Amino acid sequence: MELKQLLQDIKEHDNKIPEGTDTERLVEEMLREIGSIDFELRDDLIYFTFYHWIQRNVLSPETMKNMLYTSLDEDHLFLGLGSSDEDTVFTRSFSVLISPLILECHLSRPFLSEEDIRHVFERLCRYFREENDLRGYVEAKGWAHAVAHTSDAFETLVKCRGITRNDQLAIMELILEKIQVNTHYFVDGEDERMAEVVNTIIQKGLLGDDPIVAWVHKVTKFSTIGKYPEDSIIRGNVRNLLRSVYFKCAEQNKNSKIAKAIVHALGQI
Repeated sequence: MELKQLLQDIKEHDNKIPEGTDTERLVEEMLREIGSIDFELRDDLIYFTFYHWIQRNVLSPETMKNMLYTSLDEDHLFLGLGSSDEDTVFTRSFSVLISPLILECHLSRPFLSEEDIRHVFERLCRYFREENDLRGYVEAKGWAHAVAHTSDAFETLVKCRGITRNDQLAIMELILEKIQVNTHYFVDGEDERMAEVVNTIIQKGLLGDDPIVAWVHKVTKFSTIGKYPEDSIIRGNVRNLLRSVYFKCAEQNKNSKIAKAIVHALGQI
């Protein structure tokens, strides 16, 4: 039976693995097809099947760890990075979604070592820095959404033991770099997903207010080139990110030093 039909049958039976199924082999096949341009197979079937299995503790820690390392390798997270093949972004962007699924499971039932967490951190940082395909929804092929998906991974990663103060600062610098682009206007909720990373870092409390306030000021120090639409795009991206961070902060304390800094920064843009 072809993979798509098998996963459709599994979905129809409450995502239960059929008796006699070689689960390890099926997981490997799903990972091989994780970047399919068939959005139903990629998104509705492969990703959400993994989601349900991990949520329900169907997969062993060893299987999940193997999944994690495979998803972060050169044939998945870095496949075609920087090439002219526009379809490889789907492999990269859906491979990155494996990390938050497994890290969330680890947070409730720890099974990864600090070395594993360090590996995830280094791979995600490299990927986020180097990914230049910033598209959200792609006609006829579905969501690429690499920036949003990596933000989801970071948001879970920063909750993990072993992620240091300096690691958090490094992630925030990467978000700053990504939002200060003038070639792509983020219109598919990427600002909210990046803001959730910043908000989680704030709530963790390792940094304190001052480094966050300094970051807010850095976000507004973007360069313009005196040309439309580039200047409008970068202003819009920065403004939307700061607004999203503000509203997440304001839920906790709208009079905080961070919230006030954001209001002041928005007034300067």
